[in-house]
Amino acid sequence: MYRFHFNGYPCLQNSDLNSDYIMNTTVAIFPGRFQLPHKGHKYVYDCLTQLFGKCYIATSNHVDFKNNSPLNFKEKKQLLTYLGIPRNLIIETREPYRPYEIYQKIPKQKSIIVGIGDKDKRRFNALKSTSYFKDYKTSDPNNLNTKDQNAYLVYVPTYRYTFMGESIQSGTQLRNRYINLPYNEQKDFIFKLYETYNTRLHAMLSKRLEVYYD
Repeated sequence: MYRFHFNGYPCLQNSDLNSDYIMNTTVAIFPGRFQLPHKGHKYVYDCLTQLFGKCYIATSNHVDFKNNSPLNFKEKKQLLTYLGIPRNLIIETREPYRPYEIYQKIPKQKSIIVGIGDKDKRRFNALKSTSYFKDYKTSDPNNLNTKDQNAYLVYVPTYRYTFMGESIQSGTQLRNRYINLPYNEQKDFIFKLYETYNTRLHAMLSKRLEVYYD
């Protein structure tokens, strides 16, 4: 079994994932809430891009402070861009796990690959019953159906990394960490996470996350 590694971290497994054919015939979509965008999201995006040639980010403008969604689409897009994801590949969708807005952008001769992590599997249970989504792992990568027939699910591993001395694997951990830091340490947090800092960004994050935790 061929194992693809990205930056030394195991990404996805499949004997044919790295072929030119796959790169030329597929387009990937990475849907999610992205509350807060972080290096784990960038890792998955990089994996899907390396394996399938192009990857769109699908996320919504939904804000719900009571249900872990303090950031709107514009704010998430800004942070995802700081992580190194091209702005034109970050698409606002009404329902990230049914990203019809992106489906319309993809040429009809292409196959759609949707990359999801452990936390998102349950969100696809109902969708799979529609039969539009098939498991990529059990499919022939050299004979994929085009987007008018179905899309394929690829399950991606959770990327764990050390950030400011703490093992991180989710945006929830980062939100909890940020809100409990003194002002000057928040500045360090922002710069280390996004490799940039400005007072407007700091004010936006503090306002959104402080409201979320009130």
